[in-house]
Amino acid sequence: MALLGMGGNNVYKLGLTPRFSTTNTGDVALSSRSIAFLKREKINTKSMELMFERKLSSTVDKKGVKAQQEECTRRLERIESTLLKKLSDENPFAETKLGKGSLARRELGLSPSRVLVSGAAGVLAGLIYGKLQRVTGTGATNNAGLKHPNALCTSGKDKDALNAIMAGRFMGGGCWHEVTELPDSAWDLGLQGLMDDIAAAVAGDERPFVLVPRDGCDVVVLGSRYTVKGSYKWGISTALDFGVDPPPVPDLGPIADNSSPAALGHLGLFKALVAAAAEGLNPKDRTFNKSYLAEQHSLSSTRGCASHLVCLLHPRDLLEPHLKVLQASGVPFTCVVTTPTSSAPPPSPAGGGGGGGEASSRPSLLLSTDVSWTTNASQLAGAPGRPSGELAAPLRVQIVDPDTAPAVLKATADAPLSSNSPKSGVSQESVAELITQAILLLDAAKSRVIVVSAAMEGGVATVQGGGTVFPAGVSTSEQFFNLLNLAGEM
Repeated sequence: MALLGMGGNNVYKLGLTPRFSTTNTGDVALSSRSIAFLKREKINTKSMELMFERKLSSTVDKKGVKAQQEECTRRLERIESTLLKKLSDENPFAETKLGKGSLARRELGLSPSRVLVSGAAGVLAGLIYGKLQRVTGTGATNNAGLKHPNALCTSGKDKDALNAIMAGRFMGGGCWHEVTELPDSAWDLGLQGLMDDIAAAVAGDERPFVLVPRDGCDVVVLGSRYTVKGSYKWGISTALDFGVDPPPVPDLGPIADNSSPAALGHLGLFKALVAAAAEGLNPKDRTFNKSYLAEQHSLSSTRGCASHLVCLLHPRDLLEPHLKVLQASGVPFTCVVTTPTSSAPPPSPAGGGGGGGEASSRPSLLLSTDVSWTTNASQLAGAPGRPSGELAAPLRVQIVDPDTAPAVLKATADAPLSSNSPKSGVSQESVAELITQAILLLDAAKSRVIVVSAAMEGGVATVQGGGTVFPAGVSTSEQFFNLLNLAGEM
């Protein structure tokens, strides 16, 4: 006690170290520890990290204190990684049906996740953003293991379009401060400049113009194609809306040096977005454009520890090319596919150009957007913080491994439709709900493909194949948990 009372720096001058080990042996010991121990250790380590941070402003030995703080930060990362692995392998909340998603991560004391929704100007993006906003309690921190969602607006008009969607579908909802606005990022460097800033926003890079709040995102929602408008100079508007058939990506004009970048196609844009999201989700390995490397940026210490991509496959797109892009990213993903599909590719790709051409082979079986929820919002049901959800119409859902997904889709490729309607029978509202429940309940460390098709009342599917029928109407979180497991998650 006398030694500790001699001054704030003596603990380092005497060669004393924190009580925890930072060696590889300690890491092995972590994996053998119980979840209860790891939760306590995380709290203690975080407290020590904050203590060292406070000491930095008053100590003379700043180098020593900074080293101890960094050791605490690395220790926290290892504890969180161990907890995530135990959640994935041991399923500690099977009896309470919390699943392995954000609800379960909250119970483990892990940092809440923030979801970045791309294509903010589109109807589907607005529905997903609104559902996630309802789940988080319009801003509550760590409600259901989630922070308020973030919207990616790559044009000055995207935020207004999102708010128009929110005003019409979610009473009292809107996009205010939780938005990443990048209307000028593509002017200097073209697409690369925009992707650099998207990666920085996902990583939580402290660039004041990139993200508010600047704590990064650990779940990113992407689409295989967007309705693209605008130019590199005035901003590129992207709308995620599967109720329409997006036209080919237009000519986006020259950039600041008066050069004209190569034409861009839907698949090329998708590849660039996946690469940027993966770069931001793995900030230690990031290779942002060299124009930024000379600057020192501080990464957020409050970003959630789970990294996951959610990909929505447009009804016109093939799975295989997009699946290869997702698998190459190195980030676990959930790919949502609506069926039925056509197995025969068209004679010429639509909207070609950019990134290896387009991966288009389906007829235009678009999602409907003329269905409303009876409740207008997710309702809290069951245990506190366990949001229920509502499907606008019954769905047949099958969850498959990415390696077997192409064969599953092939089996349903030419199944007959229940009518000649150009709509698939699946609504964008139901897809938004399904994605929200997947983020809440499914393991973020696992990749999967969710095959969705319309089902008739009474559980009779409109397409052939396996899967589980999810009923229309409101279902509790526990009911969604059971249905997802029956669909193939376990």
